[in-house]
Amino acid sequence: VNTKNRNFDAVLNFVQQTNPDLALFMEVDNRWIEQLDPLTAELPYFSGEGNANNFGIVIYSRYPLTTTQLVNFAADSTPSITTTMTVNGQSLTVVGTHPVPPIRPTYFHSRNRQLDQLGQYLQSVEQPKIVIGDFNITMWSPYYRSFHRQTGLKNVRDGFGLLPSWPTGKFYRLPAWFMPLLAIPIDHGLVSPELTVTKVQVGPNVGSDHRPVVVDLHL
Repeated sequence: VNTKNRNFDAVLNFVQQTNPDLALFMEVDNRWIEQLDPLTAELPYFSGEGNANNFGIVIYSRYPLTTTQLVNFAADSTPSITTTMTVNGQSLTVVGTHPVPPIRPTYFHSRNRQLDQLGQYLQSVEQPKIVIGDFNITMWSPYYRSFHRQTGLKNVRDGFGLLPSWPTGKFYRLPAWFMPLLAIPIDHGLVSPELTVTKVQVGPNVGSDHRPVVVDLHL
């Protein structure tokens, strides 16, 4: 959502119209968490924390969440959230993650270490898995491809097109009409073979520099 974004109503309206079973929000601070509180009427299970530096991460769920943790997969990584939920009698592991953007060499290496350590963690999880977040990486990067091979997970975009999600033009000094030419897919969902992807869409501009990504899954 971006901590600088104050279009609270746009975000809430979009989520309420979408009516998800699970919603992950990144780049939230404590004010955003206060503003998102109405979602608990339909998504009563909540976990996560805010952060003023755009690395807050929270999750809301229609289903109870268990064994929820905030995890730093590498020593210099940003917090990821891991949790377990049960749907139709099947236990699922859900991970929300947000590596730093590779805007300088230290961040580049931090992002890659986080993906590698996350991949190692996922290899140890035997039950079906959903991994979602702003990976700050495209599918064409060798580091993404390494993560993909390491985990054996499927990107939800497969078969649905590129669906670029960043940037929107917000917070950037470029004309809005020009931004679609630059947009790339860096917000990803990856799932294990037990899950079938039935629909993927990129949502409207809700005031952030990212567009929301909505995924329909069948278990």
